[in-house]
Amino acid sequence: KKEEEEKKRKEEERKKKEEEEERRKKMVTKNKELLMACSYFDLSHIGYFEAKDLEDIFLTLELDLSRAEVRKLVQKLCDSKDHVNYRQLTDAPSDEPEKDESEVAALSDKELAQGFKQYVPGMEAGDNTSNSD
Repeated sequence: KKEEEEKKRKEEERKKKEEEEERRKKMVTKNKELLMACSYFDLSHIGYFEAKDLEDIFLTLELDLSRAEVRKLVQKLCDSKDHVNYRQLTDAPSDEPEKDESEVAALSDKELAQGFKQYVPGMEAGDNTSNSD
């Protein structure tokens, strides 16, 4: 029994050490453009958006979404404190491989021009509803 207890204790110590190493991994900014865009709207530079601020940002984008739809979208992004931590989107552990940018280059100019509007409900691909006349 003493041997079993010793094995369990050593296993627990090993797990604790691994967890500490995971926490200590250095985070590195992988998407600097996104970080700059987020920091533009994060006036207090605290590393997250509050839900109401994110709602205001979405409403100014003229996405043809109602306030209720915007609130629903923002709630999907928020954590329990009604915050969206954008550093989770921009940073990754230093040992994690960087994403291949050739995938972005493979997109056509038309796909890039559509941007995020292709993912907005109610907007169809190639739908040009903006009046630039």
